[in-house]
Amino acid sequence: MNAYRRSSGRVDHTAKVVMAGDCAVGKSCLLYRFVHDEYILPPYIGTVAVDLKVKVVDVDGTRIRLQVWDTAGQERFRSLTRSYFRGALALILVYDITKAETLHIVREYISSVVSDVDENLILLLLGNKSDVSSRERIVSYKEGLNLASKHGIQFLEVSAKTGSNVMEAFNALAKAIKIKLEEGCDDQKVLAQAVQQSVLQKQKKSCCF
Repeated sequence: MNAYRRSSGRVDHTAKVVMAGDCAVGKSCLLYRFVHDEYILPPYIGTVAVDLKVKVVDVDGTRIRLQVWDTAGQERFRSLTRSYFRGALALILVYDITKAETLHIVREYISSVVSDVDENLILLLLGNKSDVSSRERIVSYKEGLNLASKHGIQFLEVSAKTGSNVMEAFNALAKAIKIKLEEGCDDQKVLAQAVQQSVLQKQKKSCCF
């Protein structure tokens, strides 16, 4: 297991977050974008078993240390991946919008979560590679949204390459975790509000430049 830590100073809460999905959907690239705000140029070495990166996020003056476990997507590692769900406060499920089979893998993970994991786990579904052309896209935005809506999960399309919605996704997750830990509110409703606020803030900033 590789580990990267980027944190210093006071920390108010520590939260375990797990990323899961098929291999080569861009989990490691998304996490690298979040931690470093840079894109890993291919080719790169895929995750073997599990990787860990840590970053402290400030949420309204509260410092949340996110311990993000980047799990391998290969089939031989999936039973190991599910073992990392336990003890996590949040799970990020990732698929590739250019590969329909990766959305099927996400459905399998959702079934595992529903049957084996704490029902209070915060869930976020991300469709990666939103930067591709319409000709390259295979999974429509509506398909991802429908899957998320069916299971009460929040959903965003993101791009590790351009950074679109990546920070918004992780910041919304951190905000939901803060409220969960401090107020014990309904996790998915809190995340829904946090996602909406993050996207709206991004839109407001964009309109000003």
